[in-house]
Amino acid sequence: MARTNNQNALAVNSLSYDWNKLEGLAVADDYLEGENNELAKRSLETILKGIGVTDPGVLETLTDKEVMKKAIQNQYALYSQGLGTQSVRDRLDYHKEIIEGYLGRDTSKLYSQLGEFLDMNYVDLQQKVLTAKHVLDGAKKGIRTSQENIESAKKTIEKYSKVLRVLTSLEQKKNSEFRNKIENPYYGDVIRNVAADDRQAQAA
Repeated sequence: MARTNNQNALAVNSLSYDWNKLEGLAVADDYLEGENNELAKRSLETILKGIGVTDPGVLETLTDKEVMKKAIQNQYALYSQGLGTQSVRDRLDYHKEIIEGYLGRDTSKLYSQLGEFLDMNYVDLQQKVLTAKHVLDGAKKGIRTSQENIESAKKTIEKYSKVLRVLTSLEQKKNSEFRNKIENPYYGDVIRNVAADDRQAQAA
């Protein structure tokens, strides 16, 4: 059974940390799916330390792919609950520093452009578009539906495309920053380790 927004709020409000700190989980999952267990491990460690998990006994378990996969699933469930409490305005406010970096004093214009969506629940909005896409995908595959349903689905996608494009861009920007935070030290370690091996070989 789907959780209500009130249930989501109760769940995330009981947390001892800001659930937004879990946002890098999508990146960790990408690393894991791409079979880069080291980057997946580093990203999970960074996320868990960010929410106050520092127990070596926990962090040392992040060497097994299945353990990491389960950790991502569990934490992402909490992150999804957090998103379920948010309006479009809430998400714009959360990303306001990024927006101001792009727009400066024109930041208010973005809020004006998205005015009709600001009080909508973000996850509800996403679900409307996802449902509309399923209708169109089904029609393409030959699943019978009325032309009225098809036209309605097209209008839904068109109506919300602008606001979702903005919010998705902001999320991808944050993910990009998180990737850099994880990957830059990793690649540095790779290069230093190879150089160290060469020095050891020369000394032998």
